[in-house]
Amino acid sequence: MTQSTGRRHVAVCAFPYGTHAAPLLRLVQRIPATAPDIRFTFFNSQTSNDHLFSAANGGAVPFPNIVPHTVHDGIPEGHVLSDPFDEPITLFLSSAEENVRKSVAEAEAEEEVGVEISCLVTDTFLWFCHKIAEEKGAAWVLLWAAGDAVLAAYFHTEMFRSIIGVEGIQGCEDEAANFLLGFSAIRIVDLPEGIVSGGLTDPFYESLPSMALALSKATAVVINSIEELEPEITNNLKERLQIFLNVGPFSITSPPQIMKPDEYGCLSWVEG
Repeated sequence: MTQSTGRRHVAVCAFPYGTHAAPLLRLVQRIPATAPDIRFTFFNSQTSNDHLFSAANGGAVPFPNIVPHTVHDGIPEGHVLSDPFDEPITLFLSSAEENVRKSVAEAEAEEEVGVEISCLVTDTFLWFCHKIAEEKGAAWVLLWAAGDAVLAAYFHTEMFRSIIGVEGIQGCEDEAANFLLGFSAIRIVDLPEGIVSGGLTDPFYESLPSMALALSKATAVVINSIEELEPEITNNLKERLQIFLNVGPFSITSPPQIMKPDEYGCLSWVEG
C-alpha cells in the first residue's frame, strides 16, 4: 500500500455498549480542528454509530475528518437474543478481535483513504488492540471512561484474587481492601464486579487479567477523571503505566456539541 505524503490515519475503536462509545467520540472530537490532515476512522457497531453520528449531525455540526466504519456486532443473522443485555456483549467480545481486524483492513484499503493506520485510540475493554498496534508499529492510546479507583482495581485483578480468593467473599465483605495504596476506605464488597465476586466465569470477566496485562503496553492511558480526586491511586497508576493522563471530566472538558432544542424552556427556568 502506498502511503499518502503528509496524511495520517488514526483508528478509533469503540466498545458499543453502555455509555462507552460516546466519551470516546467526544475525546476524538477535540482533535480534528487542530489536525485537519489526520483521518479518524471510528470503528463501532452499526447501531451505535447510527445513534452517535445522527445525534451529532442533527444540528449540522460536521465531522469532516471523523468517518464512521461498521464493525460487526457478532450477532449471527437471524439469531434471537435470549436477553438484551449480557448476550449481545458476550457475542460481540467472542469475535471482536477478528471483526476489528477485518474492519481495519477494509478502511485502510478504501481508495479515498489509502493510508495505513499509525495510531489506535481504543476503549480499554478492547485490550486486544495492542496486538494490532504492535504488528503495525503503531502507537496505542487507551481511554478509560470511569474513575481511577476502578481502573486500578482491574489493573490489580490478579493481586486481589491471590489475596482474597475467588470462592466468595462471605465473612470478609466489609473488610477494607487496603492491599493497595489509596484503597483503605474501599470495602472488599465494593470492589468492581468480576474481580473477586460476581460473574467470574462470564467471558467478559474472564478477560480481565488479559486486560490488566495489556494496560502496561499502552503508549498512553487517558482517563475521564481529575488528578486531584484520588491522588494516591493516580500516582500508583502513573508509576506503572507509560503515560497516564487525567483529561476529565468530559462533561466540562468535552461537553456535547449539540443540544436538543429546549422546547419546554427548562434551561431558562433552571438558570432563573
